Amino acid sequence: MHSTYYNKYALDEGGTDPAAPDGQYLLLVEDNSDDVFLTLRTLRRNDFELPVKVVTDALDTLKILDEAAAAPAAILINYRLPGTTGAELVGALRDDERTRSLPIFLITASEEERDRVCQTVSNMGANGCFVKPLRFHKLMSQLGRFEVLPRGAHA
Repeated sequence: MHSTYYNKYALDEGGTDPAAPDGQYLLLVEDNSDDVFLTLRTLRRNDFELPVKVVTDALDTLKILDEAAAAPAAILINYRLPGTTGAELVGALRDDERTRSLPIFLITASEEERDRVCQTVSNMGANGCFVKPLRFHKLMSQLGRFEVLPRGAHA
C-alpha cells in the first residue's frame, strides 16, 4: 500500500502519521505524483491547516478508511485512477454507512470532460467537482460549506 501523510507537507520527526489536534485531515486520492505536488503546493502556499493524507488508488483508499481511527474531514479524488474511476470510488464510499456523509469532491484534468465528469460524479453522490489545477479559493469555499475547516480558517 502506498500512503503518505503530510502535516505541513512532511512526516513528523518520528515518521508517524501526525494529525490535527482535533483529529481532522484531508484525504487526497491521486496517482499522479506531479498532481500531488501541485495540489500540496497550492495548499501550502495558502496556509491550509489540515494535514493531508495521500493515497494512490481506490483499494488503498478503502483500506485506509477501514483502518483509520477517525474519518477524514473531506476527500478529494482524482477522476482517473488505476483500475477504476473516481465515480466508482464515490459510489463505493456512498454505499458504506461509515463514509456516506463525508464531503467528497472529484478532480478532473480535462476542461473538455468537466461537465460530463461533474454530472456523473454528482449522480454518484459527490459534493463537488474541480478542474486541475486545483483553485484554492474554490476548494476553501466548498470545504466551508461542510464546516470542515480548522478553527480560524476562512473560506
